[in-house]
Amino acid sequence: MFRFNTAWLVMAFCLFVSPIFNRLYAADFSGTWYGPYFYNEDAYGLQGSLTVSITQTGNAISGTYVSSSGDTGKLSGQATGDQLTVDMESPAGPFMARGTFAAKLHRDVLVWEGIGYLNDSTGTVSGALTRNWVKNVSHRLG
Repeated sequence: MFRFNTAWLVMAFCLFVSPIFNRLYAADFSGTWYGPYFYNEDAYGLQGSLTVSITQTGNAISGTYVSSSGDTGKLSGQATGDQLTVDMESPAGPFMARGTFAAKLHRDVLVWEGIGYLNDSTGTVSGALTRNWVKNVSHRLG
């Protein structure tokens, strides 16, 4: 009887209480992330890479980014559990870009997508970022 009740308590915690804690306490997104990004064909059909430096204070996200095209900018947003939402803006650089993106952490890979504006074109943008990725090398550090 005791084992049956303990199993039910553990199952109830995993199903109901644990997801609440995951939403209250964000994963740690701080660090330098690197990976590819893709524009849809309605924009420019571009592909490139992105290096993002994130600083997280509580659930608040801030940081900077540099794209392979040389575009630089800043980002800010909010983290919730294993997800984050950020606004990115490039007031300088070769392109005027801005957008709002949502991301989810999947096994140490930050998968993101959103709507971006580049010069006079609007389209969807998506990509994947991972920490400690070595540029031009097919493996991660650590």
